[in-house]
Amino acid sequence: MNSALEQINIAKLLNETKGNPELIIAMIDGPVNTRHPAFAQASINNLENPEFIVCQNTDSLACMHGTFIAGVLVASRESEAPGICPACKLLVRPLFCEAKDFDQCPIVSPKELAKVLRKVIDAEAKIINLSIGLSGRDAEMTTELEAAYDYAQEKGSIVIAASGNQAAFQVNPLFKHPWIIPVAAAEKSGQVYKDSNIGRGVANNGLLAPGENVLSVDSKDDYRNMTGTSVAAPFVTGTVALLWSLYPQADAQDIHHCIRLYGHDRQGAVPPMLDAEKSRIILEQILTSKSNREENVMPTTNTLAMSEQEEKVTTKVLERMQNEEIQPIQPQNCSCKDNAIFYNSPEYIYAIGNIKIVFPSKSIEKEYNFAAKELGKTPTDQYDVLSDDNFFYIAEHICWVLQIENVDCYIIKPRSHNELRDLVNCLKPDPSTLAESYSIVIGVRGPIAPPSMCNGLLLPIVLCNQLYYFSFEKHISNLAELNIPNDIASLVLKSMEIKGNNGDEDKERALNFLAFRAPEVFYKAVQMLDPSTKPGGSYFLKGVTTQQSITLGIRKVVDVIFTFQRNDTQERSYWSCGVDVTGLFPFLSTPLKLYVPINQS
Repeated sequence: MNSALEQINIAKLLNETKGNPELIIAMIDGPVNTRHPAFAQASINNLENPEFIVCQNTDSLACMHGTFIAGVLVASRESEAPGICPACKLLVRPLFCEAKDFDQCPIVSPKELAKVLRKVIDAEAKIINLSIGLSGRDAEMTTELEAAYDYAQEKGSIVIAASGNQAAFQVNPLFKHPWIIPVAAAEKSGQVYKDSNIGRGVANNGLLAPGENVLSVDSKDDYRNMTGTSVAAPFVTGTVALLWSLYPQADAQDIHHCIRLYGHDRQGAVPPMLDAEKSRIILEQILTSKSNREENVMPTTNTLAMSEQEEKVTTKVLERMQNEEIQPIQPQNCSCKDNAIFYNSPEYIYAIGNIKIVFPSKSIEKEYNFAAKELGKTPTDQYDVLSDDNFFYIAEHICWVLQIENVDCYIIKPRSHNELRDLVNCLKPDPSTLAESYSIVIGVRGPIAPPSMCNGLLLPIVLCNQLYYFSFEKHISNLAELNIPNDIASLVLKSMEIKGNNGDEDKERALNFLAFRAPEVFYKAVQMLDPSTKPGGSYFLKGVTTQQSITLGIRKVVDVIFTFQRNDTQERSYWSCGVDVTGLFPFLSTPLKLYVPINQS
């Protein structure tokens, strides 16, 4: 077994299966030299035209790249560079032309990628590998692409993508979607590769995988080494394929959980290394928990002991989060035991989403249904049931989940009955509007919940400090009472891109705070539209950007820059403010004032 496979602890899986021949992996990449001897036994197909997958020019970068990635996935186990799941069916959809240089090819747009994604999903591809960057670092998520990722989640197709090789502190913007598993590249030492994109988005949702001098199939009937995140992504794809082959009863959500959730490792900017055996253990726990619930039997002694141990660790960490005043200062060095959890600095969130309830057990669900019947309500009347004083005790036993963009993201743990009442109130329909209601959760992110805690949901626990609910319609109405016109309020919220978000990045926390706690930014938009405020005309809000402020000491400050453009010319005026996001509650550290960009004369 080569060193790259040893890095991901996959030996046992490789010995047990070569993959399920009925499982379809889609590879959206370049064409493949299917004539290479390593692919003699491989099942490599194309959705539209069988000849379309075969390289026409083995010297092209597209052919070299596509052949290499295909080799990591389905090359013969007896070849010089054994593939991970050679028995699986590989569905190849080339996206790049075979010119000598990609610059000579037509630009591939995110819109085109969205169309291709839908086609391979409709072709029943259960796993999709995206070792691509498309038109570069400037490419952005589009509505069509976001909808395609939503479609993948709806249909149960797992999407795995390269995080990018720009040494940026963010995932490739094309892949900023909670369903996507981004993959960063690791050196042979296990450290992150210097050019690999990392950051909170990658760390929270993704994994590290081998990405330095990896050996795989070359388009020239030989073998070659390559480095980068494109190389790393198929290691995760192949591992997912083996797990799904061995556990066909698992659904996409089960696989998505087990491949991503390695507990407290996700505390910084670098994701944990892919560990195939650890993923298998988590998947078995998930499936056992589901089986126990479905069959209504008691868990085995070993499973029960593991759950109790996990709950003790989780409870200990939560108690420490609640009772200690944790300062944002960390020691320069740490020597920690493998089985210990250290909460050195808090991870604050300021998230926007929708509260939903999950019953942790059948008995709690039955008790809730009894209460609904006693009150003459249906089970869907959640607020009416749980707000009743006679049955409020049920709310204490329910799992409260924050769903963001239709994806379960956090388990919300109230600190006291005040927060619990607020959680119940979040379920109350707003009689004055049909608009969707949202909740804002401000709190401290803790460890991943054990499977036994919330009916198998393996999500980060958030200790809630403050919570309130709203609709954007109601928020705009409240701003109108402050003499801020509805159209201007809507424009400011749209420019700041305020919508459901995880609220765990400095930028998100700063913008969410300004949207709901800083009416001065709305007043400035009103003022700039008034021609009397500046000679020669009025200015409309053109856009909002953020940047990390250069500050001394330990404070973390985000500078938020508002760009206003004159209605009748291209003249622009810039205003900025600083939002301190060091602590639990963000605040304005510098007031809104004129700003001169560095690149402006």
